[in-house]
Amino acid sequence: MTLDVDLIIFDLDGTLLDTAPDIERCANMAMRDFGLPELSRERVLAAIGPGGKAFARTLVPDPAHADKADDIVRVYRQYYVQQNTELTRPYEGVVPMLDALRDAGVAMAVASNKPQDQCRQILSGLKLDGYFTGIWGPEAAAHPKPEPDVLHFVMNERGATPDRTIMVGDTRNDVAAGRAAGVPTVFVSWGYVPVSEIDPNLIDAVIDHPSELLELDVAELSRRSAA
Repeated sequence: MTLDVDLIIFDLDGTLLDTAPDIERCANMAMRDFGLPELSRERVLAAIGPGGKAFARTLVPDPAHADKADDIVRVYRQYYVQQNTELTRPYEGVVPMLDALRDAGVAMAVASNKPQDQCRQILSGLKLDGYFTGIWGPEAAAHPKPEPDVLHFVMNERGATPDRTIMVGDTRNDVAAGRAAGVPTVFVSWGYVPVSEIDPNLIDAVIDHPSELLELDVAELSRRSAA
């Protein structure tokens, strides 16, 4: 392992965990309850990440059903909090990566736009919560990603500096938040958004497998981030 860093901030959905199967299943249970057509996987993937009202607007974009969107999301969340680890699993290679980082003494945190209680519940249910010094949702700061607030919060909690921190995620929200916080950004190619859809100026490195994170040169990433 060559990675020399004090803090790694991870996104959750599409980065550490493949949560889409449970989100899709529970969302479609809610859609059926309202007598509406089931959602495609593509629609579900588009809804993962924004959080808040954007989640409802993306999940239920049809103006004809706009008045039901909040209720649909409410019912979805009732299902989801009861059974959000039925199909959700860490991506291949994530657990060995986390083991290596922990053994090297690297602090790790989660910063997600998913509700904080859900993040903690899921990681606890999968017995992964012990890897992280903090698991944070949008409630931790004034504004969710892509604003940098939650990253500033996590760095302040750990006493970490931007040049010794990296942000790892699979969406524009993640890398834009990292860039705004002055933190080197790492985009994971196995997540829910193709790298081709992301402004390359927001990304300092792309990795195709979790093990590649361990070999990054953070000093070089910091130079790229500052350029």
